[in-house]
Amino acid sequence: MDALYRPPPVQRSEAVPAGSAGRSVGHLPPHLRRLQGVPARECSRTACSRPAVSSLTFVYEDSTAVLGPLSRLSEPHAYDLCREHASRMTAPRGWELLRVAGGVGASDDLVALADAVARRPEPEQTTAPQAAPSRPPRSSGDPRPAAPGEKTSARHLHVVRSPHD
Repeated sequence: MDALYRPPPVQRSEAVPAGSAGRSVGHLPPHLRRLQGVPARECSRTACSRPAVSSLTFVYEDSTAVLGPLSRLSEPHAYDLCREHASRMTAPRGWELLRVAGGVGASDDLVALADAVARRPEPEQTTAPQAAPSRPPRSSGDPRPAAPGEKTSARHLHVVRSPHD
């Protein structure tokens, strides 16, 4: 395995704005950024400025290198790798490389949650059609569950930053 170099952390007074996770990739086109306003992270390999897609961590107790999906936050003990460097990664002599599925093609938790919220439940198959209930439409603040056949309002998902992001 080639030695991975991690540059020293950048002081807050320099180029990285407070609250950003990892190194900012301002020169990337917008379609390479996951969420607008959330900076993408670059590969940790020297002279590589491609966007990171995987995180490499080491479990010293088990002599295992773990290559998995890009971690949500930039960790000081993990290396962020681009697609090319992640695919060519080998474990150090005497170590095992564990590749965790879900790296490149998997959607992150926020995208998966948004998909689940947007998905409408499949209507239950019944043998005979039932008459629609004669109730007024529900308001979005109504805490009671929807009755079968009752239409619900559009679903919304709001992203709220925590103080740690």
